[in-house]
Amino acid sequence: MKEDSVAKKYATALYDVLKTSAKQTKAEAELEAMLETVQNEEFLLFLEHPKFQEKEKFNVITKAYKGFGKEVVNLLKILVQAKRVSLLSEVVLAYKALCRGSQNVLVVEVITAVSLEKSSRDKLTEKLKKKYNCKIELDEKIDERIIGGIKLVVGDTVIDGSVLHTLQTLKNTLE
Repeated sequence: MKEDSVAKKYATALYDVLKTSAKQTKAEAELEAMLETVQNEEFLLFLEHPKFQEKEKFNVITKAYKGFGKEVVNLLKILVQAKRVSLLSEVVLAYKALCRGSQNVLVVEVITAVSLEKSSRDKLTEKLKKKYNCKIELDEKIDERIIGGIKLVVGDTVIDGSVLHTLQTLKNTLE
C-alpha cells in the first residue's frame, strides 16, 4: 500500500474523531507543532529505536505534548506503535487537506527550482481558482532537481511541467 494512502487513512480517522471544526482547527495547529519536534533527529531516533520500550516512548510523548488534545497525542502513539512515525509529515498534509476541503479550500503543492515571484504566484492562484472553483492555498516547495518549470500536486493529480520531467520523457521516447 502506498505511504500517502496510509497517511490519508490516519488523517481521516483523526478528522472523523474530531467532529467539530474548532477541535479540527486546534488539532491542525498541534499537528504542525508536533511535526516540528518529531523532525528533530534525536527525538525521531528515540521514537523509532527498538531499544526503548513502547511504554517509555509513550511516557515521553505524553510529557512532551502535555496540553495537546488527547486525539493528537494518541495519533503519535499509534504511529509509534505501528512503526510509522516517518509518515507523520504526510499525515499532517493529508489532515490539512481534509480541513481545507471542508472549508472549500484546495491545497495545491507547488514545486519549483526557485521561489516563485509574487506576480507568478498570484497568476497561478487565479488560474487554479477558476479551474477548481474554490479558494486556493499554495504549499510551495523548492526542489532544484527539477531544473526549471513547475510541478503541481492537486490531491491525487500531478501536473508535471518541469524540465526534469520533459527530459525524462524525451529520454524514454528515444530509447
